[in-house]
Amino acid sequence: MTLSRTIAESGRFIVVFGTKGGVGKTLVSANLAVGLAQRLGKPVCLIDLDLMGAGDVAKVLNVTAKSSIADLAPVLKQRAAAQSAPQDGAGKMFSLDGVLVPHSSGVHVLTSVSNPRQLGQLDPKTLPILFNELKSRYAYVIVDGGKSFSEALIAAFEASNLILLVATPDIISLYQTKWALGLVESLLFPSTMVKAVLNRAESRGGVAGPDVRAAIPCEIIGEIPSDGRTVGTSMNQGVPR
Repeated sequence: MTLSRTIAESGRFIVVFGTKGGVGKTLVSANLAVGLAQRLGKPVCLIDLDLMGAGDVAKVLNVTAKSSIADLAPVLKQRAAAQSAPQDGAGKMFSLDGVLVPHSSGVHVLTSVSNPRQLGQLDPKTLPILFNELKSRYAYVIVDGGKSFSEALIAAFEASNLILLVATPDIISLYQTKWALGLVESLLFPSTMVKAVLNRAESRGGVAGPDVRAAIPCEIIGEIPSDGRTVGTSMNQGVPR
């Protein structure tokens, strides 16, 4: 994916986000992670933080995640307590065995929850501990942030140095992308850390390129052509393209 070359020097902890469902956030996240892993020749971490569609990343890559971030709740809470009252060993790495799922491309998948019942176990306040741990282990961490401004997503924003807003060339997506950018700025994140990726660019009946650029008030660093057949085959076979 050519987007990986553009992003390689732009960010190390990257959140892929968009407020409209179906714009391709998960596909962009997965293909970006695979592209970076292949480019680097070493593992890249891909986090599924879409709480309303947890498990989509694993399906796109055709892997099975039996454990999740929610299963790390006890150790993350222990680390959070240790940070407020430092103890010996508090700064040591903790085990992520069985939680990170390796993919043949070199991507290591980490899902937020294994089932809806675990949603209550996910404490956004402890996520910075996990994010810092992953930053120390991986050159790149990619987050599929979903489409809701949850506490977990905001925690990911705070850890990131690049936010990718995924949009498609239709009126609703462009409006919601502009709205999302305003919300990000209202949370005091600098607009310079937000870039856009246009999926299904120049699709038949879509808003024309110049109008898209005028509607999205941030830099568009990548355009992905519309190719439903390739995307459908990729999704159904679990092979990123």
